Amino acid sequence: MPILSIILALYRHPRRAGRELTGVSTSEGRMFVYVMAACFVFFLASIANHQLSSTGELRSVTIAAHFYGFVAIAPIVLYGVAAASRLVLWLLGARITFSQARLALFAALLAISPLELLCTAVNSVLAAGWMTTVLSWFELLMFFTFWVFIVSGAVNMDGRPTVSSEPT
Repeated sequence: MPILSIILALYRHPRRAGRELTGVSTSEGRMFVYVMAACFVFFLASIANHQLSSTGELRSVTIAAHFYGFVAIAPIVLYGVAAASRLVLWLLGARITFSQARLALFAALLAISPLELLCTAVNSVLAAGWMTTVLSWFELLMFFTFWVFIVSGAVNMDGRPTVSSEPT
């Protein structure tokens, strides 16, 4: 499923899109594309936010630091967060595989990446007003909503995963 189709499907019908995403076996390469696309959009939003608040620092050094953080470090950290969330869900009784946990986290991040760009655009127009705070909280709420719907699509009511792509 193309990236834009995933984002639109999650906004239209999050529960059905979560079932469709986790109902098919997704390759590690596709999940890596999801996380890298989300990290790149977050990188672009951070650069735009930095350009708004910069006071004449070395821009190339700052851009390089942001790029390294979002495109090199963040995916590694997100893989760890996905593994930790899988273990927590496993302890709570949701039998979900590591690949499904990664897919849930990465697709939820990919889905909220346009909201991050919207927050940056609003911040550039309103200069850090109350609307930016409201949009940031809305973005966080949407992330957890998408993540819960995708995880619930991965787990049947009896606690067994819908797709067994990894040995348990």
